[in-house]
Amino acid sequence: MVFERFRRTPKGPAEVEEAGAALKEAERSLKGLEKTHKSVVKERRRALEAAEHEQDRAVAAAKVELERRENERREQVTGARKRFDSIHKTLAPLEVGRFGKVVLYEDRIVTRDGEARLQRSVSALADTAAKIALARPNAVTRLAAEGKLDGRSFRAVKGYDARRFYLLIDAPELVTLLSVRGGDEEEAGAFAARVNVAALNARRLENERDEALFSAEREIASAEGATGVIAAAAAEVERLESDMDAVEEARVAFEEAEADTYEVDAQRTLVEERRAELETARAFAAAVAAAAVAKSDREDAATEQATETHEDINGANDEAEHSVDGDDAGEPGDEAPARVAEEST
Repeated sequence: MVFERFRRTPKGPAEVEEAGAALKEAERSLKGLEKTHKSVVKERRRALEAAEHEQDRAVAAAKVELERRENERREQVTGARKRFDSIHKTLAPLEVGRFGKVVLYEDRIVTRDGEARLQRSVSALADTAAKIALARPNAVTRLAAEGKLDGRSFRAVKGYDARRFYLLIDAPELVTLLSVRGGDEEEAGAFAARVNVAALNARRLENERDEALFSAEREIASAEGATGVIAAAAAEVERLESDMDAVEEARVAFEEAEADTYEVDAQRTLVEERRAELETARAFAAAVAAAAVAKSDREDAATEQATETHEDINGANDEAEHSVDGDDAGEPGDEAPARVAEEST
């Protein structure tokens, strides 16, 4: 009977239903806030990653540009040096003639007595001793002073010896006299003429060679000194590497979004409060239900007891009425013994 009455008791009073509805609403709000917070954090994380990617891309592009500038300068320096070497080799004084042991170059003449730089004061003469003595007396004097010949005898030579051919090289640095074998007179004369022409042109050729080499040297210096663009590219790399403003701004925004859990935490606290209220309401409802069951049990017990008492009274009345009916039918004188028996009872 107790369990039947308990089952008939309403399962949730209004307070429990209200507490349950409030808890569900709080949980729905919490889920919404958590979803919004995760979405914001995710968006801020993407923004941070995008800022980092952009910064890395810019730095990488600047490094590529720096490397390109360095390679370009390196190629320019290498090319300028190659051109200088080529000009130096191409314009190196060449050998233009040779007679015996005398070698003529574009810029100098080399003899057994040394070498002399070609210039207008350098001359050569292939002729007989007499004519050389008449044409170049100073040269003969220098030869005599250096002990290379007897100046007086060379000037006074006559006869066959006066017709002997010599090659005279007369330069500020040196003077030399070579005897010419018979039959080589023409060759000696051609060589002397070549020496004289080379001496006249040597300065011009030297100037052209020096100008070409100087131009190549300037190109090398210009290429080696072209460090401005490289310095600028390196400075740009350094600037981009240190320019973390956008990344830091995105990182701060991301960290703030992660840390901004006030509403979520407050709603989570509210959910716990609503859950506690629901538990309290359920406990209170259970207590009320238990009290109602206990009260009903007490009322049922009282009703049963009253019923039993009423039945006992009715039974006693019936017995008394029966006894009265019997006494009326007995003999006179039997009343005393019956009363004695009742009292003893």
